Amino acid sequence: MTDALTTTTAEWVDDAPETAKLRAQLDEALILEHASGRAWRVCDSRVPVGSQDRCVGFVEERDGLYEVMQVTETFIWTTLGSMRAALDHLVATAELRTFASVEGAPTTIG
Repeated sequence: MTDALTTTTAEWVDDAPETAKLRAQLDEALILEHASGRAWRVCDSRVPVGSQDRCVGFVEERDGLYEVMQVTETFIWTTLGSMRAALDHLVATAELRTFASVEGAPTTIG
């Protein structure tokens, strides 16, 4: 379910060939929640509200660039040129985090 402040990443990201079933599921599962001004919280809708694992990162538009803050065991910042690139980056890193947790490996990325 989406509203004016929450949207799925599929509404922001152009159609791109999916590389794996998990990636497609993550792309559909991630939602943007407007945090403030030009900032969005990126959450995994499959994780219950209130769980510390729900938020996978934040995206903030700054001077035409998009700063991504990944939420892992530490915070990792990356600056990209478009919202699409920022969301693709979060989908890819969330995919790695999900795969690692499924396999029982550490979930630290980077």
